[in-house]
Amino acid sequence: MNEKMRAIKKKMEAALDAAASAEDIAEKSAKMDEFDTLQKEFDTEKRVYEAEKSIVAEKEPIDAEKASGGSATVKNDYDSAVKSMAAAARKGFKGLTEGVDADGGYTVPREIETKINTLIEREFRLRPFVRYSKVETMAGRKTFRKRATGVAFKEILEAGTVQEAAYPEYFPIEWVIKKYGGYMTATSELLEDSDASIVGEISEWLARESVATENANIKKILDAKSKVDFADIDGIKKTVITTLGAAFPSMRILTNDTGILYLDTLKDADGNYLLKQDPTQPATFRLRCGTRTLEVTNAPDFLIPNGEGGKVPFIVGDLNEGIEFFDRKMMSVKGSDVASVENFNAFANDGMIYRALLRHDVRQRDEDSFVSGYITVAAG
Repeated sequence: MNEKMRAIKKKMEAALDAAASAEDIAEKSAKMDEFDTLQKEFDTEKRVYEAEKSIVAEKEPIDAEKASGGSATVKNDYDSAVKSMAAAARKGFKGLTEGVDADGGYTVPREIETKINTLIEREFRLRPFVRYSKVETMAGRKTFRKRATGVAFKEILEAGTVQEAAYPEYFPIEWVIKKYGGYMTATSELLEDSDASIVGEISEWLARESVATENANIKKILDAKSKVDFADIDGIKKTVITTLGAAFPSMRILTNDTGILYLDTLKDADGNYLLKQDPTQPATFRLRCGTRTLEVTNAPDFLIPNGEGGKVPFIVGDLNEGIEFFDRKMMSVKGSDVASVENFNAFANDGMIYRALLRHDVRQRDEDSFVSGYITVAAG
């Protein structure tokens, strides 16, 4: 989405909000006409934008690396990385001198990691909702200021002196990168398969386990937050408007599949659904809370499960201010053809066992930036 499309989208949201709050039917109709006009303008601009992207892609299928002086195309880089990683995988990543980390593992090439990140996007991730920081060291410390702790200057009377201003509150975050690992088994049939099949299988495994590990560690902080009883949708709106307020302009509502079903069935006195579809993003839903509308996102029930007695979870607020993910960006793999795990013996079964390591840390930032709670929904 380009800048012009974003500007049109803002106008569309403003028109829709005005139509929803208008009491006069003529005014409501006029605002919806304005919205329809803007929708056509947005659709046209989107067609132009996508056509331009398509033409550019056809003319220039080269990586940004080439523009900075590199000579290889994306395809050549990726094919080369696949061939190299597949050869290393067949040998259990042994006898390597390049791309080996401190734990003796094979560092996943950048091109393969890009492919893994693409596979990761298919999974539901909590990481995009929190603050992300790439770090170069295994431990560190940083400070942050809560959004609501700004301190105003004091008035200076005529011929008066400037008084010392009160200092805003700063809070430290200390992070220590932790190591997470797991393993997968591979049969000799897979190792005899094509390079693409070997790397594809390992990439799929790394993608799934990476997301599961990230989600589990972010969820620890979400679960540690004390839960409030919202009672109903009005409780959520009250939290947004009064408890959190204008200090957090980038709020959202995070729930699960059961929660989105509950919200999607609520109607006002006139029979209109309370949950509104974002006209510019059909797969996105928004809920009006006072003067603004919040995006509502649903995670799978298995990731954010319901509580006992029909307690459906709702996390309301700005997780970007509340949680920070520190990523060391050191994904590595090591293999063995003689190791044994549970009921699989790599030597006896003529296979391979791969062990992968991830390194990151997740910390809480501003505990006041989000509220975790539930609404008890009757089974039905």
